[in-house]
Amino acid sequence: MPDGTLYAATTPACGAMYEGRFSDALLTFMRGRAGKALLLSDGVSYGALAPHSLTPRTLFLVLDGDDALPLFALPDEIACVAAVGGATVMRVARFFAEVRGIPCLLAPTDAMQDGVYERRAYVTIDGVPSSVFLKNAQTVCDETLFASSLNRAAYRVLLARLALLEGRALARFSGEEASPLAERAYAVLFAPQPVLQKNAALRRLECEGLSCGEGVPLAALLSCENPEYAAYRALYALYRAFFVCGKPRRYVAPDYRARAARAGVPYAAIAIPTEAEYARRALALERMRGACADELARINREGSAELAYAGGLPDPARLKDALFSLPERGGGLTAVIRDFGLMEDI
Repeated sequence: MPDGTLYAATTPACGAMYEGRFSDALLTFMRGRAGKALLLSDGVSYGALAPHSLTPRTLFLVLDGDDALPLFALPDEIACVAAVGGATVMRVARFFAEVRGIPCLLAPTDAMQDGVYERRAYVTIDGVPSSVFLKNAQTVCDETLFASSLNRAAYRVLLARLALLEGRALARFSGEEASPLAERAYAVLFAPQPVLQKNAALRRLECEGLSCGEGVPLAALLSCENPEYAAYRALYALYRAFFVCGKPRRYVAPDYRARAARAGVPYAAIAIPTEAEYARRALALERMRGACADELARINREGSAELAYAGGLPDPARLKDALFSLPERGGGLTAVIRDFGLMEDI
């Protein structure tokens, strides 16, 4: 079976039924392969693989932390790897498979499906995050694994809509064309598909170069029950205030050096606009203000109709610090808002 195959399992929320389907997928995956299979999981999802760990053809390993180095102490007789867990486990398993040159089977537990499709990503190796190539993998898709993350995945879709608006606004600020992938992303977002399929399609487009926007890095900075919801709520409020009533502050200039130090990024990495760029952006804001404000209202209205209140907001001080440093970390629309002097009082 070629890499990229999707095993679709849509059984009811019943552990035994899921294990049976996963057993079938695992047996099919291992059939005809000599050597042993590595079964890899994290400390949360190991129960899905534990029933298969006692066979003589498998080695069962629970990943402790996010470092991939311990896997390379395993014997050379491992002929394939099957992994169940979140994004870190997906990336570590695919990195191990890439280095060893063996096939890989994934069963993600995250409905957002990070770590499943990207060809290159950062993986921690002996304590050092390194950009590495990842093996293309087959995927087991079982709805019973995603129950706890479906709400987060729904807000990830809303963050994708904010990212498309952000991309269009940035293109107009710079006088460039919007990404050609944007139209394909719109088709995905408005297709009558479940959240799971939309996230899978968006992750594939992001592998082709579609920007995930500022919502994803902002969510990564937050510690709460639903960071995607918190990121969406914060960015929606900021973007709407900017497009409804934001104006360049003529006599306020950001302290770029202090902001870089606070965000922990090199000062030289910050793009500071020239006077001509600043003036062009000010004119562009007035031309796009109404359309962007209307689109934001439409995104929030449609999202509110479809999604329940998510709860679990982060500590306000943590959210403030994360939002304040976002322009230096992401360089997206908040960087333009910062350059206009409108991020200093957050």
